[in-house]
Amino acid sequence: MNLYIAEKPSQGRDLARNLGCRKHADGALTDGGENVVTWCMGHLLELAMPDDYSPDLRRWSSDTLPFIPETYKYLVKKETSSQYRTVTGLIKKADTVFIATDFDREGEAIARNLLKRAGFRGEVRRVCLRALDDRSIRKALSTIVDGSETVSLWHAALARSRADWLVGINLTRLYTVLAGRFGIKSVLNIGRVTTPTVELVVKRDEEIENFVPVPYFTLRETADAEKGSFSALWKVPEEVSDESGRCLKREYAEKAASETDGQKGTVTEYSSDDKKAPPPLPFDLNSLQQYAARTFGFSSKKTLDIAESLYDRHHLTSYPRTDSRYIPTSQFTDAPGILQSLSAMSDDFREMAEKADPVLKSRAWNTSKVTAHHAIIPTGEKKDIAALSSDERKIFHAVARAYIAQFCEPAIYRQSKAVIDCRGHLFTASSKTLRKDGWTALYPKKKSAGEAPSGKADEGEPGKEPEDTVADLPPLQKGEQVLMHDPVISDRMTEPPAHFTEATLLYAMEHIAKYVSEESFRKILNETAGLGTPATRAEIIDGAVRKDFLVRDGKALLSTPKARDLMHLLPLQIKSPGFTAIWETELEKIAGGGATDEAFLERVGAWVRHVCEVEKSGVMNPESRIYKALSAFSKDGGGVSPSASGKAKSPGARRIRRRRAAPSGSDAESAAADFLKSRMGKRRTKASGRRKKAEADAGAPLCPKCGKPMVRRKSARGEFWGCQDFPECRGTRNIGSE
Repeated sequence: MNLYIAEKPSQGRDLARNLGCRKHADGALTDGGENVVTWCMGHLLELAMPDDYSPDLRRWSSDTLPFIPETYKYLVKKETSSQYRTVTGLIKKADTVFIATDFDREGEAIARNLLKRAGFRGEVRRVCLRALDDRSIRKALSTIVDGSETVSLWHAALARSRADWLVGINLTRLYTVLAGRFGIKSVLNIGRVTTPTVELVVKRDEEIENFVPVPYFTLRETADAEKGSFSALWKVPEEVSDESGRCLKREYAEKAASETDGQKGTVTEYSSDDKKAPPPLPFDLNSLQQYAARTFGFSSKKTLDIAESLYDRHHLTSYPRTDSRYIPTSQFTDAPGILQSLSAMSDDFREMAEKADPVLKSRAWNTSKVTAHHAIIPTGEKKDIAALSSDERKIFHAVARAYIAQFCEPAIYRQSKAVIDCRGHLFTASSKTLRKDGWTALYPKKKSAGEAPSGKADEGEPGKEPEDTVADLPPLQKGEQVLMHDPVISDRMTEPPAHFTEATLLYAMEHIAKYVSEESFRKILNETAGLGTPATRAEIIDGAVRKDFLVRDGKALLSTPKARDLMHLLPLQIKSPGFTAIWETELEKIAGGGATDEAFLERVGAWVRHVCEVEKSGVMNPESRIYKALSAFSKDGGGVSPSASGKAKSPGARRIRRRRAAPSGSDAESAAADFLKSRMGKRRTKASGRRKKAEADAGAPLCPKCGKPMVRRKSARGEFWGCQDFPECRGTRNIGSE
């Protein structure tokens, strides 16, 4: 008997239809002959809990930690036990099993764990499903591979799930038990990926909270050239600038203005060239979630659910849990049919398809850059678009438009740049003008879809210098004379980075090397590994919200007091995004057959054992980090601060209070030594909740702009008075000028 195992009932029915299996059986479909299709309901087996190994482990005690099983036990999920019996019964009768679950690590594990438990010894084959429309299913059935080619995916899934279990079970019990000795009655949940993700948000929130704004000044002047006028930005000389190129003293800008106003300058550099901009790549899951968060305000979990529905229920798009934004060249011949199907679905798609040329081949067609799954693209399935929900239409429209863009001409921009020297002062100006629409015609007046966040702009780079871009730089000649006049000096303040949003947190998780402080980790990662995977990041963020570590405030994701308290307690390696991302690189090696799950789990077990030993011995020593941390924790209120299930009274109430920064270190011995000063008095916040309103110092002068009290602030040039209502009011005064 040939047994096909699908991941879900709907997948099973789609597969059965293409195999001619139409006769219903108990939890299966058959063709009445050799072929039988059955299905799981996700994972039918789950890892056993410690007390399933021994009743002695039911009680949480440091004496039983760490618990590292010699052999991992799996239990049948009660809610799907009936289907489990059906599937294992069919496995025992089968000669050949065709794994037709989702073609990824977890999909492989769903089937392989059942085969192992049932003691299957027959032939294993793999149906590599990448979409569930009939054409894609038939293609997958015609290109079945031997099971030995994908078994490494199973080993990677085993390593991932067991490592998560080892860390979560042991460290959650460890810190909960140790905290209990100090009267802290709260479960301190630790997660291998969730905890480092929460640490990213906590560090960002504290960076914003502790940010000290610095005043600086910019100078712009109008330049009159032979063929037009434009605005030019003064380039601050190194001798009067800070490390970021800002002018911190107004007198320097005033001096430059007085020396150049009404004077002739010379164009020392000028360039003007046409640049081609190719269409943005199609979506992978991460970029789709980022786009939906920015554009529609969707959570990453909501976007994943919609993408799953478009794939699993409607068969309109390919497999969504992909980390690739490329398409194999073998599918290029499918393009005319897909474009035709899209045109038939709506007038909007028809108008876009008319701008496309199926002969054009964009950079997205690159088989060498396709991983287990290609980019998310339309399948060509014809369906009434009215059958989709409003949110489904939004996501499908984004996916379809990004695909159509691959058959459009590049956009052409005219990029112009100029440098002007006026009496030794340099001014710069640049412009970028669209000359030919190309693919941008599909995105009128909007940022192109399919692009990942740019990083700095989305992250709110602190103190970013104003750009020298103008609407349209007129034609210039090198050596041409221009008249500089009408100087405008602007008072500015450096600004902190923005709070994380779902879009920017997903970007940070994907490009974790940019966000780790440990130089050794950054060198190893080199932006090649991420925190979690595209398939798990939505659940990681959603889980952190459910556990009251993060709270949504509009589009912002903020850390709760509970998250702050826990992060200040934990040693660095447990919460280090870089450390966890290194584990992800190992899992990828296992999936590719370059490493073994046994060796990986042995290292994880050794690390867990080390953490347990260090913390258990340290808690007995009043001079140790863990003892001091837990003592401060208990004195600070007797437990993790409540967050009311993330429902704070106001956005401002969710901002965490000032604390002393914890020292960093490279192992479990050198983590936070002091923390949780958060309840040392309440801090006033703006009604918007976006920044703290600093309290005025005694005897402070009044703001020259708004008349409110000022506060003492620090900058690279020394102390100064700044308005307490910054950034709404940017008034400043020098110390001593009261």
